[in-house]
Amino acid sequence: MQAACKDYRPILHVRAIILVLASEERELTHAADTPVARILQTVLRLDADQDPATRRMYPRHDMSLKGRCMFENMSEHVCQSINISATGLAVTCSYPARAGNRVVIYLDRIGRLEGTIIRATSGAFAVTLTNTVRKRLKLAKQIEHLASLPAEQRVEHRMNDRFVPSDRTATVTHGKDMRDALIIDVSRTGIALKTTLFAGIGDTVVVGKRLFGRVARQFPGGLAIAFSVPVPEAILLEGNAFVAVDDRVAA
Repeated sequence: MQAACKDYRPILHVRAIILVLASEERELTHAADTPVARILQTVLRLDADQDPATRRMYPRHDMSLKGRCMFENMSEHVCQSINISATGLAVTCSYPARAGNRVVIYLDRIGRLEGTIIRATSGAFAVTLTNTVRKRLKLAKQIEHLASLPAEQRVEHRMNDRFVPSDRTATVTHGKDMRDALIIDVSRTGIALKTTLFAGIGDTVVVGKRLFGRVARQFPGGLAIAFSVPVPEAILLEGNAFVAVDDRVAA
């Protein structure tokens, strides 16, 4: 019996070392395919799911927030959260996700989240988040704040929701460079475009004739732009609001 107990000590020591590394915020998220990273992620996930103290620290809340997912193949798809905690979340998404793949999620009212898919079913998947302790605490505060609000206040005003206009044609200008674009979706606060225009993060651009904004992020074949000020509903509903007629660009 004594020999058997000794045999388990190395395993316990290894697990203790892993947990110490995690508590010191060792960033192994960019080596997700290595055995050590997989072991660490598994231990953290099991601790988050099973440890009562962790569950009390980072409770999971049912919360429906719209967003977009970017997968390893750089494809981007609409998603919506089912529930969320500071250590993970579940979302609905039409993309056939696979367990083990990494994903970046931009969630309304939350922001950018990054993690690894741990379970996937038809039309939905669960993600374990790869955050530092500091980011995890910040996320926990965001979630608790949203959870304290009435359900109708958790989502932004109706016109802040993204939608796809019937006419998806647009132009986008950076300096003297104007390009045609195709609208992916738009809201009062921003727009996502498929375009060949190159502009850096933070650069000022103009959508159509008068919609000024800054590049919030880049993705293959397009840009996400945050408008400088919320756009009035009347302008969003204009048929030609997103197109600037110019001799340099074919109509």
